[in-house]
Amino acid sequence: IHFFVHQGTVSMTQYDHIATNYLASKLNSSFREDVEYHSFVHRLVLRALNIKDATIINLHQVLAEYRILDLGCGAGYLTRKLREELGCKDIVGIDISSAMIGIGRACEEAHPLGIIYHVSDVQHLVKPEKKFDFVVAFYLLNYAKTREELDRMVQVIGEHLTGSDKGYFLSITGNVCAGENALDPDRYCKYGYRCEVETPLVDGAQIKNIHFNPDSTSFSYITYYFSPRIYEEAFQKAGFKYFEWVPVETASELQKYEDLLKCPPVIGILAHK
Repeated sequence: IHFFVHQGTVSMTQYDHIATNYLASKLNSSFREDVEYHSFVHRLVLRALNIKDATIINLHQVLAEYRILDLGCGAGYLTRKLREELGCKDIVGIDISSAMIGIGRACEEAHPLGIIYHVSDVQHLVKPEKKFDFVVAFYLLNYAKTREELDRMVQVIGEHLTGSDKGYFLSITGNVCAGENALDPDRYCKYGYRCEVETPLVDGAQIKNIHFNPDSTSFSYITYYFSPRIYEEAFQKAGFKYFEWVPVETASELQKYEDLLKCPPVIGILAHK
């Protein structure tokens, strides 16, 4: 696939060192299924499809006619779900981490779904020969270290989207709209997560994300903060006609996530080209 040829080489990333621990943490996390994935489907996908009642459709075929690009796909958690649970038949996953892509390819080899994986820095992707109906991402833009990197990521997203009525970017990312409230170091400890950041919060601030596994081990990685205004301006510059911050919700009993949902650590993005 010619348009995935990137400029330069992909260096060792922080996820190459923590790929196995990160994957285990996500597989053991009910939050990922109950909040992240549920919100992605019911608050983002169905809205992009203009479906108001999920009970009257077959979710397993809802994306059957859609061509999708999953950026920052990691080991392919969302990529596989788009194929298995939402019926997408044409999907490509991209990640900068060769270790993560290696896990995704191993899963594809063991249980073939027709998913194509590539190792590349999103910022180095060139314009595609054939565009996508949706570009999706679970945690991508919060890895931009500078405003220029954020602008470039959003530009690439726009370049890969079709200009039709489809043409949506759907994402779950860090909740920058909550500011310092979502970055309280101890707010989410009961859910196995802690974040550390210097205050007062400024654009470009490093956020250390620490995850605690059931076996008492932990691992960490770095993301970056930019204000909602910086994000919105990046999408405007890339030619997006619509942008919205979409609050997450839960599919589980509210009591389990009541404290978390008072100030969620994540938020959705719905943007239309």
